[in-house]
Amino acid sequence: MVVGMPNVGKSSLINSLRRIGVKKGKAAPTGAVPGITRTVAGTIKVLDSPKVYLIDTPGVMIPHIPDPISAIKVALTGTWINMVYLQRSPFVILY
Repeated sequence: MVVGMPNVGKSSLINSLRRIGVKKGKAAPTGAVPGITRTVAGTIKVLDSPKVYLIDTPGVMIPHIPDPISAIKVALTGTWINMVYLQRSPFVILY
């Protein structure tokens, strides 16, 4: 699984490894516009012997939670989605 910040070349890296390893063309879509990879699509073969497959992923951002105690609570309860998409305060997790 190739994971990293947005727009750092994760898909381009996979395509380059594939071009060298299995002598095939582009498998992971790339472009000049940010956000081309939006979901985890599946495995991409980058080497025949030994067989190596990679998974392309969308870029991930580390959330900014200034209070370390709240950050730990968010991590432990898996409510990162709630904070980002519902714009809730981390203090909702005090239950």
